[in-house]
Amino acid sequence: MTVAPNGNPLVATSNGMLIQEIDRTNHQVVWQYGVLNQQYCDKCLHQPKKTHLFNNGTEVLVTDANNRRVVIINKATKQIVWEYGHKAEMRDAIGYLKGNRFAMPMDETGSQILISDTLTNKIMLIDRATKNIAWQWQDASGKWLQNVFPTSDGTFVAEDHLKNEVFEVNKDGKILWTLHQLADGTTLNYPTDAIKLGNSNVLISEGGKRRIIEVNPLTGEIVWKFTGAGLPTAIAVE
Repeated sequence: MTVAPNGNPLVATSNGMLIQEIDRTNHQVVWQYGVLNQQYCDKCLHQPKKTHLFNNGTEVLVTDANNRRVVIINKATKQIVWEYGHKAEMRDAIGYLKGNRFAMPMDETGSQILISDTLTNKIMLIDRATKNIAWQWQDASGKWLQNVFPTSDGTFVAEDHLKNEVFEVNKDGKILWTLHQLADGTTLNYPTDAIKLGNSNVLISEGGKRRIIEVNPLTGEIVWKFTGAGLPTAIAVE
């Protein structure tokens, strides 16, 4: 989810196959893309997972997960102006995606697009202009690499919730730390998202324990937690 310049949330509804902007005051839908409960048409989305509004609110990036592609939509015209991957095609070839579950623009203009391909356990930076892979890293032991957070240090924090771990990797492919066991002796239980904070701690949505925790990744110490969040699947910090 992202927030429009007017404060409205922009959300993906996977079951409804829609991207919707919701008026924060009256809760009415004021913009949407996709066709309700339809998967196979020119403007259909198939289980969109992530959406980001960028470029001064003029473009919407969508992780069109089950269509195996990432698209950028002109918000005013509702036309797809950029696409990576091939709709409903899975191949082990450059330019194709097998199981994309996350994507985001790396800057306000979207000059590079960050994509995680879950079924190949890859993190990729795609040049928007050329669609070339500017950088990629693959976790050979990964099981379900999904959400990725780019840090201000040029590194990436990611979660693998089937391995119950969160880690940070740099562009040389070096793992800087891996968080699996916490300082209290327990292990992470189904982490679904992670963000590195300004104090170098990591904010984690821990789905298996239905809580959000702030952890020192070097010691495993929980320094803050929030429980009662249902089943948290994503987090954001403003």
